[in-house]
Amino acid sequence: MALRGLAKLKPAIQIDTRIFQYWKLVVINCSEYYAYVNGERDSSKALGVKVQCVIMQDDFPYTGNTGANANEFEKISFKIPGETRLDLFQHRQRVVPYNFSKVVLYGDYQNELSIECQLADYDVYMKSQAKKESAHVKA
Repeated sequence: MALRGLAKLKPAIQIDTRIFQYWKLVVINCSEYYAYVNGERDSSKALGVKVQCVIMQDDFPYTGNTGANANEFEKISFKIPGETRLDLFQHRQRVVPYNFSKVVLYGDYQNELSIECQLADYDVYMKSQAKKESAHVKA
């Protein structure tokens, strides 16, 4: 017997995207991603670029049973909607995600993430953030 309506019992989950500040993310692969209609891939037009990364360092201060460095060397993918350039990110390039439009848990054990955001080269992003902060302090 399948129980009905159980999804309504589950509280909404909010993903705190600040966790990505604690992860050192390195690109391992870039590919196009497509829409699926009725379980079939619609290859007529790519929706954007999917960048697969590995978490090289995890410095998030976990509590409870989750130990330090819990996610090191795990893979994580970021979808960049509307992007068409596969050469935008290179193998072993350090990146930082920002401007999240979607972060959703899924999977049988709710242990997978579907993420849509923008990605930037880590060094370029940090320099731009420093300029914003110094301009804000001067104002």
